Amino acid sequence: MESAFAGDYINANFVSVKDFPSRRYILTQGPLLQTAGHFWQMIWDQKCPVIIMLNRHTEKGTVKCFEYFPEHGETLNFPDADFSVTCASDSPKRMYTVRSLKLTNVSTNESRELLHFHYTHWPDFGVPDYSGSMLNFLWDIRRTGALDCPERPCVVHCSAGVGRSGTFVLIDLALAMMDFID
Repeated sequence: MESAFAGDYINANFVSVKDFPSRRYILTQGPLLQTAGHFWQMIWDQKCPVIIMLNRHTEKGTVKCFEYFPEHGETLNFPDADFSVTCASDSPKRMYTVRSLKLTNVSTNESRELLHFHYTHWPDFGVPDYSGSMLNFLWDIRRTGALDCPERPCVVHCSAGVGRSGTFVLIDLALAMMDFID
């Protein structure tokens, strides 16, 4: 029997709220080795301005996500999808890192810049130890304006694309609705 993780299938879903059309997200599982190129194809096709990563690559000794982005100053190539990704800068914070990435379509030589926010202290099947750090993370993302761009959805992922990803979106939507009411 072939593995459920074989091929180019990406477990991803659009999420939007009818009463709050300024927010659109794509919730997805963390890219796997065999889907990383297609993950970048999705980012390109949807013109996503930001990736929000809520897991570590390895958690409790289990690989949860392929290392789909390079270290600062390096480039990763994804020949199966004709993309390359370069990390132009990274800014480590106490519990998360903000990266500026350049995604290049190798076929057309066209490039786009996007931000990568990586929160590293939210355990699988758990909650962050410090809610303040999670809120600071969210505020930093919100300050970019990337969450207020309905024609370009943000990508949110954890290992499976459900628990932490869904919780993050719920927190963002609740705060956005509170802002709207004020």
